[in-house]
Amino acid sequence: MTNTGASAGLHSNMNEDQRVMQSQENPPDLEQLYLTYRPYAFSVAYRMLGSVTDAEDIVQDWFTEMHGRSLSGIHNVKAYVAKSITNRCLNLMQSASRRRETYVGEWLPEPLPDAYVAQVDGPYEAAEQADTLSYAYLVMLERLTATERTVFLLREVFEYDYGLIAEVVGKSEASCRKILSRVKQNLGSKASLPPITIASPDSRAALMSRFAAAIQHYDIGEMVSLLTQDAVLVSDGGGRARAAINPIISRERVVALLTSQRAFKKLRIWDIRLMEMNGGLSLVYLEENTARAVITLELSPEDNLIQQVLIVVNPDKLGHIRAEMGKELTV
Repeated sequence: MTNTGASAGLHSNMNEDQRVMQSQENPPDLEQLYLTYRPYAFSVAYRMLGSVTDAEDIVQDWFTEMHGRSLSGIHNVKAYVAKSITNRCLNLMQSASRRRETYVGEWLPEPLPDAYVAQVDGPYEAAEQADTLSYAYLVMLERLTATERTVFLLREVFEYDYGLIAEVVGKSEASCRKILSRVKQNLGSKASLPPITIASPDSRAALMSRFAAAIQHYDIGEMVSLLTQDAVLVSDGGGRARAAINPIISRERVVALLTSQRAFKKLRIWDIRLMEMNGGLSLVYLEENTARAVITLELSPEDNLIQQVLIVVNPDKLGHIRAEMGKELTV
């Protein structure tokens, strides 16, 4: 996957580095370093971890640790940030893999509202906007080991050279090339999935409104017309909210679940917002302005039928979502 936005960010960071290191005698203050590189550090951490909370913690801890340190010997601050944040993510992922073994049901990444980052950091710079990945892409990355994910993201998304990648994962450049080749082979066509772009937001919004209405009104016929034959539903409750333990596979089974009188009953009484999230659109269900569920739909290549229904109801993954980030949806 070629990402011109990430490449532009990598090759145009000289001015950033000059701003941060304008005096080699005096180390940059924490605020200056934070303001310049915080959005980029978060973008690396979130894609590595799929967790907003963990990414925020890692970025905050690293910048605090950097307070007062001199960067005079570092010629590429952006690469240094990427390497440092990635190393911390790798350490966390190794312990997280053990926690995942006891996780109840399917694990999905934390949905990230586009407004969340803008609210915390101000608008993304063009380079950071350009490398936004779809939610379905993050779900796909969960199939990779920590090392595979690191090599894939640093090379394919952030476009770093194999020398830096080898340093981060502690392997030779040749090994990193083999890892990337193996990952691409295993992922097949999905490995080249581009950053999400919405050709027609209005048509996407209309389809999602139809989907929400079909759930609301137990409309089996409408739901059948919206899903592909091989549709899959994955829900993540983490043992904190009711959800299907295993993926639901096939249009018939997905329709039966979503139009059941017993499953996901509260989706029919909660308020609904249409929210820009992970560069796309998602349905957010709220109870008294508290997010209770997020539904993200992945469409077929033709962009006319729903291929994946991804539902997060684990409250631990929804605390950063606010009602005002979305637009009210009436169905």
